[in-house]
Amino acid sequence: MAGDWMKVDLTLPDKPEVIGMADMLGIHEDEVVGKMIRFWRWCDQHLKDCHAQNVTLSFLDRYLGVTGMGQAMCDVGWLVVVEDGLLIPNFDRHLSQGSKQRALASERKRKQRSEMSRAKRDTSVTREEKRREEKKESKPKKPRATFQKPTVEQVQQYAREHNYQIDAQAFWDYYEANGWMVGRNPMRDWKAAVRQWQRRQGEFARPGRNGKPEPTEEQVLQQRDKRLAQTQRLIAESKAAMQAKKQGGVK
Repeated sequence: MAGDWMKVDLTLPDKPEVIGMADMLGIHEDEVVGKMIRFWRWCDQHLKDCHAQNVTLSFLDRYLGVTGMGQAMCDVGWLVVVEDGLLIPNFDRHLSQGSKQRALASERKRKQRSEMSRAKRDTSVTREEKRREEKKESKPKKPRATFQKPTVEQVQQYAREHNYQIDAQAFWDYYEANGWMVGRNPMRDWKAAVRQWQRRQGEFARPGRNGKPEPTEEQVLQQRDKRLAQTQRLIAESKAAMQAKKQGGVK
């Protein structure tokens, strides 16, 4: 056996494979994570290498308590069926004794570097320097200027001053609808957003394949938002179905 602990990636619940298996099996991603940890614990206790001889997908379904779990693992590439059993990809990287020793060694080196860096700093920095650093750290940080969204007229005026050929109303409507966000971050400079809008508009205005014009940036952004809304709706429906399934099983 490889030991009484195993490596688990902190990003495991958000991995595409976990999301895909949850959709295939009609269960929540957290339940998939729990089943996978139980499977890897079994591998850690019973396997010396990646070959699970004489083990079948039907056994995994019984052991994990989810019909189709083994096949779902195969479908996302976390399991391979061979003639005399199953193969676990990347076993040596995550479950073997060597992988655990590497993980422990990496953690020891990280702690050593941290302790050495702290000790070096303590011996090289004088008291006066420390006082200056403490005084500097105690100074309150200047608050960032609060973003003020522009009016359509301000956008039009800025575009005219720079000879930009953009639809100011379309620009304003788009960012008003998404809460004046740039990606996942709040907007800080609407003028920079106007300049970016102008540059992107020039790119999308170029002829596309077969001589047809590419969609405008506004159209592309609308399509992206539509796809995002569809994805969120599907996730909500999946969670609702899972909840209904759980409630239906409780009498």
